Amino acid sequence: MALEVLIRSGGYIDRLFAFSGNAAAQTTSDLYNTGISSAFQANYFHENLASRGLINTTHGSRIKHFPFFEDASVIYTAIQAFMTTFIDSYYTHPSMVAQDEELQAWMLESVPADIIDFPRSADRRTLVDILTHIAFLGSAVHQTLNTNDISEASGSLPFHPFALYQPIPIAKGVKDIIPFLPNITQSIGQIGLTALFARPEYVNSSRSLTQMFNDEIMLARMNTKTAEAARLFQGEMKQFSKLVNSRVFDGQGLCQGMPFIWRALDPERSPYYLTI
Repeated sequence: MALEVLIRSGGYIDRLFAFSGNAAAQTTSDLYNTGISSAFQANYFHENLASRGLINTTHGSRIKHFPFFEDASVIYTAIQAFMTTFIDSYYTHPSMVAQDEELQAWMLESVPADIIDFPRSADRRTLVDILTHIAFLGSAVHQTLNTNDISEASGSLPFHPFALYQPIPIAKGVKDIIPFLPNITQSIGQIGLTALFARPEYVNSSRSLTQMFNDEIMLARMNTKTAEAARLFQGEMKQFSKLVNSRVFDGQGLCQGMPFIWRALDPERSPYYLTI
């Protein structure tokens, strides 16, 4: 769908964005092939943000308010806790990981697959990190860039037009920004595109993030510790969802230090897998 709707000749990117669909495809390939996006361990949650100077920075000013990091940290920690219980209860002794021939073979396949920075061998801690990262990418990270967040926040008109529709001014003194914004045809196109990414039917459904590990068939094959960890995860996410939905503006018109209420990572709204 992405190829057909977004980057094909005459598609949404050609019609609505500053650059062409071909340019978008080339940029995506370049980011992957240069290792910026394809690196595995370097793109773990905290490592990625730190490398970009967004957290734990040793230079410049610290970001005072960071709603994404604040909310994503709750989800990341909960996923990591489940994975820790799952791995530790399955591999009850550290040596059991090294003795798992199928697991080690899977790890080695990352070499010919050119998955940059993928661990070459695994112990329990490494395996927890791998599974946490994969689950986090498919849920919180993808939701922040996709699905309902696009239509409600990052793609909302007139604050976030996909492109400027007049050349960038080379002198100060611009008093009217209307010519730079999309006209009615382009606006309808943007609304239509963001609606394609939205998944309102997932809200409070079995496909929401709260249900990530709530699979009866899967849990029936696992031990009681893992089933309990799944129950705890679901409870924590439901409680966090209530917190997110209870947010209001304070006396200064701010929420989480920002002039907007950010609910993109509400676990009852976010899906727990990739979808376009």
